[in-house]
Amino acid sequence: MVDLLIIRLFLNCEFPGQCQIGKDLRLPHGAKGVLINPYCKIGDRATIMHQVSLGQNKESKKAPEVCDYAYIGNGGIRIGTNSKVGANAVVLTSVPDNCTAVGVPSVIKGKKMDGVIN
Repeated sequence: MVDLLIIRLFLNCEFPGQCQIGKDLRLPHGAKGVLINPYCKIGDRATIMHQVSLGQNKESKKAPEVCDYAYIGNGGIRIGTNSKVGANAVVLTSVPDNCTAVGVPSVIKGKKMDGVIN
């Protein structure tokens, strides 16, 4: 427990004990800012860059599965205030405030104005 607290405080990361992590996980820039959902499965020799979050779908409760030798990079995009990204979307550019991005590659499907999606 103390080890987990030290990791969280000094590296600003979360690797819950419940997540399944394969052999030789690679963290080239350290674990700084890496957040892993407790139900994620990470395969052998996967690479995860800094500032990556692997979350969970609220509705289905499914968490990501990262297979053997997978690589997950970080991106320099912005998801705007009150915006949403659809499941499995590939977001290549920033998403403006109050918008929803869906698809592969993602497209903006609506802009919320005064509480209504147009």
